[in-house]
Amino acid sequence: MNLAIAWANLIGAIVATGLNFYAARHGSIRARWVHAMTAVVGAAYIVGYVWLLCTLSHPLQWSQTMRGVAVVAWVVVWWMPAILSVRLRRRDVAAHAEAAAVIRALEGER
Repeated sequence: MNLAIAWANLIGAIVATGLNFYAARHGSIRARWVHAMTAVVGAAYIVGYVWLLCTLSHPLQWSQTMRGVAVVAWVVVWWMPAILSVRLRRRDVAAHAEAAAVIRALEGER
């Protein structure tokens, strides 16, 4: 096991978790739940890398456990932000179209 890579992953997980926790509290209200979920996954990675670095004699057990976390990460970190972005864009486009229709109707009444 390469300790430098384990430490780099731990630092990356700490930074990502902190940024997503901050975004969950102070970011766009429409995306806060995604940031909160991402922060939870990041916290799981922090725990996992601390475990790895504290028990260097059991990297296989660590790997087998963290594979389950990785499956959750695919959904939360990689899928959910993209899905949310598309859904929010569709809502925005629909809201703008509805507002434009109302404005045209009001202008037609003049």
